[in-house]
Amino acid sequence: ATPPQHGDPITAHRLAIGHKLVETALTSRNPEMYNTVSLVFSALPFSFSKAVFARIADLLADSTQFYNGTTWSSTAQSLLLLTHSFLQHCKNDCVDYIPEFINQNSTHLQTECQVVYVFKLFSPFLRHWDRNTNTRKQILYSLYQVMFSLLSENSASNPDLFV
Repeated sequence: ATPPQHGDPITAHRLAIGHKLVETALTSRNPEMYNTVSLVFSALPFSFSKAVFARIADLLADSTQFYNGTTWSSTAQSLLLLTHSFLQHCKNDCVDYIPEFINQNSTHLQTECQVVYVFKLFSPFLRHWDRNTNTRKQILYSLYQVMFSLLSENSASNPDLFV
């Protein structure tokens, strides 16, 4: 994944470093590397960590690298494990970004599989976010909005969606 360009050179540089860390972890396919990279991200400012969210967005936007018809791709599975490790170690600013991320990427969530993937990414951590119930409510609200939108748009053309 190519890091997006930003007007601020410091932010762009941090995001580029973050992308290198994410790709290093994903290509290793090693849970220990996922934890190591996640711990590194937890010690850095949030602008580095946005690379994790950018990689999730890239994956959701390209259904060919996401799902092969029966299972998620190995990249999707690796990214799920990296994200779980990342969320286990991250600071509040990363958690606070999740509702915004879901809203920004809701146009990529066109299939039941994509919505289930996003639920699997974020829902296991909702119970850990007691320290910030406002963010938890925002995350849940964002996820429900996506589901409602998907159901309304596709229920006529796909009556078996979420059955």
